[in-house]
Amino acid sequence: MIDPISVCLRTLRHIETITIHKADKNNITVVQNKKDYANEGERQLNDGIHYIEIPEINIKNTMNKINEIVYNMNKDNYLDEITFKYIKYENQYITTPFAYFLPKIHKLDNEILKDIYKQQTEIKIQVPARPIISQCNGPLERIGRYLDFFLLPIVKTQTTYISDTGSFIRLLEKSKIETDTLLVTYDITSLYTNLRFSEIIAALNSVTGIYENLEYNIIKPSFDYLLQQLSQ
Repeated sequence: MIDPISVCLRTLRHIETITIHKADKNNITVVQNKKDYANEGERQLNDGIHYIEIPEINIKNTMNKINEIVYNMNKDNYLDEITFKYIKYENQYITTPFAYFLPKIHKLDNEILKDIYKQQTEIKIQVPARPIISQCNGPLERIGRYLDFFLLPIVKTQTTYISDTGSFIRLLEKSKIETDTLLVTYDITSLYTNLRFSEIIAALNSVTGIYENLEYNIIKPSFDYLLQQLSQ
């Protein structure tokens, strides 16, 4: 039996004027005009605030800087053999990281959504999107995974840490909330692109003591080496 959904998707993939990707939330598939998708990307990259255009990309230079730190860590006995082989770059294929955008259809106005669901008229809207910089096969991919291994446990020690919606609900279920309590939510626009590097380093310096007391199942590097990697 032929699955009509599979046939439909295969047909859509051959239409060059559209792009198919998942939405930012709710595991929904979005079919979007390629021109609209590109316009949203251009709008964000050219906002003059979060991104700047550089005349030349030298990913080999970035790779060499990472390797210099990695080899120094190995010389100072902060890396076991397996980890050293994993995060160093030698004769490996690397490519320039690229940006893609996940449509935030959950941010659309409810009245607009109602009109869309009615399908009474064609509605032209600009769908906002979440920018993602893919580091797959990029010069920072492996060192990024290495940093995440050591930094995530620090994040989890913070009293404000919530991993996902499920953990937030479980936290509420365990909490005693008075009947006159006012619950307030807020959203931050472009959270990660608005983080200042100096503030990130300052936040990490404030948890040095927590890091020193954590135990890991591989050799723990000095905190200075973690900061050096973050600076690249």
